[in-house]
Amino acid sequence: MKTLNLILIFLFLLVGFLTPAQAMIGVSGDFYAHNYSIPLGGKATGSTIVIYNPGEEPIKVRMHYEVRPKTPFITVHFSESEFELMPKESKNIYLTIEVSNETVPGIYDLTIGGEEIVTLEGNMSKAIPSAALHAPVHVVGDSSFVTVNTVDRYGNMVPCEIRLISLPSEYIINKTYTGVLTAKVAPGNYIAEAYLAGTLLNSTQFSLKPKENLTTTLTVDTVYFTYFDAIPAVDKKGRVGYIYIVGVVRNLFKPLPNTTIVLKVTHGNESEEIDVISLYLAKGDTEFKYNYIPLDEGIYDFQLLLYSDGKLYAFTSKKSVEVRR
Repeated sequence: MKTLNLILIFLFLLVGFLTPAQAMIGVSGDFYAHNYSIPLGGKATGSTIVIYNPGEEPIKVRMHYEVRPKTPFITVHFSESEFELMPKESKNIYLTIEVSNETVPGIYDLTIGGEEIVTLEGNMSKAIPSAALHAPVHVVGDSSFVTVNTVDRYGNMVPCEIRLISLPSEYIINKTYTGVLTAKVAPGNYIAEAYLAGTLLNSTQFSLKPKENLTTTLTVDTVYFTYFDAIPAVDKKGRVGYIYIVGVVRNLFKPLPNTTIVLKVTHGNESEEIDVISLYLAKGDTEFKYNYIPLDEGIYDFQLLLYSDGKLYAFTSKKSVEVRR
């Protein structure tokens, strides 16, 4: 799987007849390399299509898919459905294949690709299919359930990136950053992996029988916030002068140089990111504080993010504060 993600061999598949002004679309990614097995009511997410513009002019692209035999009960959701590509530019599109309970079990051929949107006279447009990849989807009637949790060395549940991967095809069934992953899957073999900023922390492999309900736990040495709050400082008239931000981050992973803790503030349609502290993050617990002064009334949302050498290692949930003057 990792080799497939690193090696992108662009395939140029031309459908129909294109005029010289119409650019071919390059397509690659790991989607075509898998045999998907999905139960009724289940889904598979995490596979990738890479769309590339090899031409010298910008193009507008719309993602499309086709299922054969035709059925409305197998659907594909794209991270982006329509976009523009500059010359020599590429874009990663992440897929979710969803199978409804009404689907007839069996093997389906799924085609996914991009089509160029060409503008004609009179503000009319037409779609020109230009590239596609195929993969089989095996819809099975039996299903199983699995829950994967991540805990620290002390047994505390901690947020972490978890990937649930089907074997032997090695496609991602589901992914989460919360530290708790629950999925409905087809019976078979799987591996659950826990990651921190792209580094594998722990993994476990298991098999699921039909109708089995399995819970498994991964112990990880990670980086996470143990505490975060946004407390308004209010005067006797109920007016907010500032918001007191306090947080504690626990580092069980390794010392992290060039660490920055960022406060993300959202107010209406506006947002800003403020560097609260920059430091060499040693192992253990680190507390920090910050006073944020709001300029206007309204609802403010606050979130903390931790970066080291430009990589995101940890983040909190959001805290909301209503400011009145």
